[in-house]
Amino acid sequence: MKRRIFTLLLTLTMALSLLPVGAAAAEEFSFSVSGGEATLIGCAKTVTGDVVIPSSYLGSPVTAIGELAFLNADRAGITSVTIPEGVRRIGRAAFSDLAAMTEVELPATLETIGESAFQDCAALTEVTLPEQVKALGALAFRSCGQLRAVTLPKGLKTIGEGAFQSCYRLKRVEFLGSLDAIPASCFYACQSLAELRLPETVKSIGAEAFAYCGMEDLALPADLETVGDRAFYDCSALRTVTLPEHTRALGSGAFGSSNSDKLFVCFSGALPELAEDVFSGRVMLGFYPADHAEEWRSAAEHTYGARVCHWRPDSELLPVTDRARERSEALEPLKSDNDAAQNYSGNWAAPVCSNLYVSADGSLTRVEAVQTADDCAVAVEQYSADGKLLWKKTLPGELPIFGGFYAGTDDNFLVFGQRNDAEDDSAEVVRVVRYTKNWHRIAAASICGADTSAPFEAGSCRMSQSGDFLYLHTSHLMYRRADGLRHQSNFSFDIHIPTMTAFESIRGYVSHSFNQFVLADGADVVRLDHGDAYPRALRLSRFDGAAGWFTESCETAEILPIYGQLGANFTGVTVGGFAAAEQYYLTVGRTREQTEDGNPFQNLFVAVTEKADLSKTEIRDLTAYPEGSDVRLSNPRLAQIASDRFLLLWTEDSVLHYVFLNGAGETVGKTYTAADVPLSDCQPVVSDQAVVWYVTEHSTPTFYSIPLDDPERISVSRDGVTVTGGTVSTVGAFTDVRSDQYYAEPVLWAVEQGITTGMTETTFAPDDTCTRAQMVTFLWRAAGKPEPKAAENPFTDVRISDYFYKAVLWAVERGITTGMTETTFAPNATVTRAQTVTFLWRMAEKPEAGNETPFTDVPAGQYYTEAILWAVGQSITNGVDETHFAPDAGCTRGQIVTFLYRAFA
Repeated sequence: MKRRIFTLLLTLTMALSLLPVGAAAAEEFSFSVSGGEATLIGCAKTVTGDVVIPSSYLGSPVTAIGELAFLNADRAGITSVTIPEGVRRIGRAAFSDLAAMTEVELPATLETIGESAFQDCAALTEVTLPEQVKALGALAFRSCGQLRAVTLPKGLKTIGEGAFQSCYRLKRVEFLGSLDAIPASCFYACQSLAELRLPETVKSIGAEAFAYCGMEDLALPADLETVGDRAFYDCSALRTVTLPEHTRALGSGAFGSSNSDKLFVCFSGALPELAEDVFSGRVMLGFYPADHAEEWRSAAEHTYGARVCHWRPDSELLPVTDRARERSEALEPLKSDNDAAQNYSGNWAAPVCSNLYVSADGSLTRVEAVQTADDCAVAVEQYSADGKLLWKKTLPGELPIFGGFYAGTDDNFLVFGQRNDAEDDSAEVVRVVRYTKNWHRIAAASICGADTSAPFEAGSCRMSQSGDFLYLHTSHLMYRRADGLRHQSNFSFDIHIPTMTAFESIRGYVSHSFNQFVLADGADVVRLDHGDAYPRALRLSRFDGAAGWFTESCETAEILPIYGQLGANFTGVTVGGFAAAEQYYLTVGRTREQTEDGNPFQNLFVAVTEKADLSKTEIRDLTAYPEGSDVRLSNPRLAQIASDRFLLLWTEDSVLHYVFLNGAGETVGKTYTAADVPLSDCQPVVSDQAVVWYVTEHSTPTFYSIPLDDPERISVSRDGVTVTGGTVSTVGAFTDVRSDQYYAEPVLWAVEQGITTGMTETTFAPDDTCTRAQMVTFLWRAAGKPEPKAAENPFTDVRISDYFYKAVLWAVERGITTGMTETTFAPNATVTRAQTVTFLWRMAEKPEAGNETPFTDVPAGQYYTEAILWAVGQSITNGVDETHFAPDAGCTRGQIVTFLYRAFA
């Protein structure tokens, strides 16, 4: 054969010497011929640029590219190769190390690609394997670092080991045919391989086949039987794996990790043979078929690396349905009072009870919790843009304490909790309930024990979503410690939404965390805590690359250190909003000057923290009131309009202030004001190019809307009526009484009747509580200011010079009151709601009342029981809601004139 090749080469050389220049297309290649077919076996150093291999040689078709064919070529000079039709085989290392080749055109006739055929072709970006290819050799495309996509054809039957090893930019592999096996190291270190859908026919996956790859979720083939050693080792982005029921064996480190990554494994069959370290380094979660529960549980407990296991039988999982919205309850909006609610009750926050979200059809849905001492309920109400109630559903609290609400991407979530004073690790302390957008219950995640004696204690509860994962950040009172005390801290869980499985995130601990925020920012999860102990600061905690799960470690930064003694509950700080812009995290709130002798008055601030370096935060003051200021400054609200555009809202006394911020926390344009537009604990949302929120004042909701294209024209909507172009009108001379409020007409009546003249010439102070002296004075004036008959005053705290002197004596004569004791009237004490209706009832000479009370907080036999029943029967009051009267709550001036108006007008 060697003699035959030599003769052919000699003949070719002599023949080419007779050809004109350029006529010898194959002069840079060498071939061998056998059986009438030619094989390219070499090329000259001068082969560069775009190379086209001849389709024939001396009349013989070229059907193969031989081993090491381009060994002697200028490997840095070849940019592309076209292989002619008719070639069926590419030999070992034929094109290896062509470092500058960006593309190769393979013929439709190709059947076999040999070992290392394109190894180290570092610039090759894309390869389409023809349908006729049946075999792909070992290391065929190893270390093709720029290769982005590969389509494996229907005819492919075998792939050699390491075929695509170290193709670190390979993002997509499409399998068009059926394969029995994925060999060892086949896609080893393909770091960019984020999506993987293997043929259902694959029965085995070899050792390290996908080690160090980048896929996030993994649904393995239905016929899979074995997974080799380290097959998916250190796939750091891998979060979920579904094992088919036919799986028989998982090898050593098959799903292991060196970074303590969390992995959710869904089991659908019996227990396979497990290597002891199959999940080495992982924190493994899972759910399993109920009929194999014990074997899986036992295996997990004895498998090295499975350090945290939360199990949920798949029989408990309900199918996700979103049936048509059911028939509405009676269209009676919930009455409540969230006006000026700030989620801070003194030094710490509380769960947000008033919530609003925009539905897909543009309507607004109000989700508001009603919390009593022993139970809770949630009103879900759908409203049109002009505030007309369209649909209502009341959901009972599944546990006694309301925690929070979150409008997810495809689902809604409610959180409930209950105390665990027995410190029982098996007791359910928090329940996260998943609903469809039409508010049909799907499933719930139960959190038991968790070192919790009281959930949501001295803090809030907020959530955020990324993909299939919900992040919950709240607070709790922990179990009793060695010092005999139960200490408070933050408390965080991740919930895998499809299976509603929850597990605790143990990093980013803050003791005495008085408010909590959480947001998913791209691939990161970021939490904010208002701490007063360890640390005594506003702290950011960022879990890098944690879209899906919290990682075991996090980066923290104290963005606003707080002056004072550790654990001293008063911090002089509140937090109203937290958001992520493109390059910064923005935190808004109130703070006093944090120095020993600083201004104790709280001014507004925005803290701007660099995402690239959490240690860099700039605090910008938004107000600058001096010490001793008597301005009532609310906690601010922050509404995110776009990635780098925000609207900041707050009130100063009864005046709303609002200004736009950019992504760097800088104010943009002027600060707008609007008199008598209140805020509440409702987080403003963006709806139809406007920022919207709602407020209740012992009433049904009033919706406020700031159009983004004309911020000065605030719209006020209630019960289907919208007033545009500012606030609704005020009543009489009082700037703090609006015409749409329930007490507007009673205030006018009371002034006209001389019962009151207001607190000043322009303010009535309807929300201020009323004193006992003021109450009897109102009654006395309503009765026409009669002269008291008694000359003696029994009360040592009522002087003849007091404006209420005659009113008190008259009220005692009429039996309206007997005072607090025989010698004291307590004129400056706040009059309660129970006392107020009792005074009215006695003034009406104690008429007959009903026998049954609708209020759970009005027991029989109390001094005020009959008075309340009479007042309800006469429509003087309906209570604070359908089942509560709040008898011990202070009565406001607005309420009292309303009661008088309804009783005597």
